Amino acid sequence: MTVRLLNEVNKLSMNIFLVPYMFAVTLLFQGCRMQTEEKGEGGKDKQTQSQSQIGDQIPYNLSDRVTYALPPILDEISGLTFVGGNADVAYTIQDESGIVYVYDLKNRRMDHEIPFAGKGDFEDIANDGEQLYVLKSNGAVYSLPIDKKHRANATKVYEGLLPKGEYESLAYNSMLNELYVLCKSCKVDQKKGQATGYRLTVNTDGTLTYRNEFIVDLSQATTVDEKQRRKFSPSAMTWRASTNEWYIISSVDKLMLITDADFNPKEVVRFSRKDYEQPEGLAFDGADNLYISSEAGDTGQGVIYQLKPTK
Repeated sequence: MTVRLLNEVNKLSMNIFLVPYMFAVTLLFQGCRMQTEEKGEGGKDKQTQSQSQIGDQIPYNLSDRVTYALPPILDEISGLTFVGGNADVAYTIQDESGIVYVYDLKNRRMDHEIPFAGKGDFEDIANDGEQLYVLKSNGAVYSLPIDKKHRANATKVYEGLLPKGEYESLAYNSMLNELYVLCKSCKVDQKKGQATGYRLTVNTDGTLTYRNEFIVDLSQATTVDEKQRRKFSPSAMTWRASTNEWYIISSVDKLMLITDADFNPKEVVRFSRKDYEQPEGLAFDGADNLYISSEAGDTGQGVIYQLKPTK
C-alpha cells in the first residue's frame, strides 16, 4: 500500500514538472513556425520583398519597363506628352529653354524642334490635340499650335491666371476640356497638409480662363499609407482617361500618388532613387502605357521609361 502510494506521488510530481515544460516547448515550436511562415522563398523577409516590388498595388510594375536613353539636350527633361495618343512620338521639354523637343521613340532619335520662347524654367507640358500647353515654374502658361512650322511669335502667354507660387505639374482632361495645374510650393498650403491646384477652361476660341481651385487632402493619403507625411511636393501629374484617375509623382518625396477623379487619394506607391533618379514627367499614350521621364541626375543622361499595364 505504501509503495503504491509512493509510486502515485512520483507520477503526479513528474506530470507537474512536465506540463509547463511541454507548454514551453509548444510555444517555442509555434514561434519558430510563425517566423518561418513570415519568410518568403529563399528565406527572404516578406516585408523586404514587398518594399522591393514597387508598384504592386497599381496596374503597372514600376520595376518592369522599357528604357529610352535621350540625347544630351534632354538631360534636364522636365515633361512629356503624346498627341492623339500616338506612342511613337513624344513631345518633350527641358527646364532651361523655351523649345519643344519632338522625340521619335520608335526610331530613338530627335525628329524636330518647336521654339516658343526664350530661356526660362519650364516644368511641364500637355496638349488637347490642337494646342500644346507649357507650364513655367511661376505659373505662367504658354499656348502654341502643334505645328512643325510654328514660330515663337505665335505663342500666347497667360500670366496672372494663377496665384504666386512654384508650379511643376500640368495636365489636360479631355472629358472636361480643362487644364489642371498643381502647386509644388504655394503659400496657401503652408502648414495645412494639402496641395492646392487650379482648373483652367480651354474655351472654343482656344483661349484659357480660370475656373476654380481643387485640393489634394494629404490627411486622406495617410489612410492608404501610414508613412505618408502631411507634406507633398508634386513634380508632375497626368490624367488616366480609361479609369478617370489622376497620377501625381513627386521626385522629392520619391512616391507616386494615385487619386480618383476628385483628387481623393487611393494609393501611394513608393520608389527608390535607384529606381527613378529624378522623375519630372508623366504621361499616358493611347494604349494606356504609362511613361515616366527622368532628368539625368547622377546617371549621366535623361531617360523616358515606358510601363505597360499589367491588368
